[in-house]
Amino acid sequence: MVPNGIVFPECALSPQVAQELVQAIADTGIEFLITGVLEKEPETGHWLNQARTYAIVDSQNVLCRQQNKHHRWRVDQSQADAYGLNFDTDQSNHQWWEDIDISRRSLPFYALSRDMSMVTLICEDLARMDPAMNAIRSVGPNLVVALLMDGPQLISRWPGRYAGVLADEPGCAVLSLTCAATVNRSNATYVKNNPAAAPARIVALWVQADGRKEQLSLDDGDMGVLLQLRCVPKHQTTLDNRSDRSASRELQYLSHMSLGV
Repeated sequence: MVPNGIVFPECALSPQVAQELVQAIADTGIEFLITGVLEKEPETGHWLNQARTYAIVDSQNVLCRQQNKHHRWRVDQSQADAYGLNFDTDQSNHQWWEDIDISRRSLPFYALSRDMSMVTLICEDLARMDPAMNAIRSVGPNLVVALLMDGPQLISRWPGRYAGVLADEPGCAVLSLTCAATVNRSNATYVKNNPAAAPARIVALWVQADGRKEQLSLDDGDMGVLLQLRCVPKHQTTLDNRSDRSASRELQYLSHMSLGV
């Protein structure tokens, strides 16, 4: 079975590795690859935190679109402690801002098929009520993919809350995906403070329009999670009782499993 697409979290790959990976999978039938990329712009010396989405037909037909992160991550002392970060010798500092260029903002939407659209967000962009959210609500994509560098994707944490907002209005399905390494660091700190706890490696969260939420766990030693969805017709009617004849589509969760190599 060949998956429709592959998704990596925020800052997962270098531009070169991302391109090499796309070429390696281009003739397998995989339709798209989404990954977070961190690179330094040669002309300005500024760091760019990007999402790159590759639409793949075959090795000769690959379309890439990239977007910069819209908002910087502010790390406070509690987050630094939670992730075991100790990078500043100045003890008077208790807040640190992500050093990236956010001057060029864009929000590409992707048509995966005639009745399926998608948009990608990067970490803080999921939580900010700025013009990007107005665009998402206006378009109403079937799927929102959020690339994170965050802790466990528990339903109770902030990605679940903000994903729930988009699931309610305009009715998107939302997949948030974080790095296994940051989950491991967060879990290690949690166990240190709570010796009896047994936290799971919840690396992703699926939220859909009917309110269902699924935590996707990654087993120790495994390298990825296979998420199976189904696309079902959704009937919509306007206030003056005009029907769309069930032309809309909705993504729903079927199953998931942790994958090893």
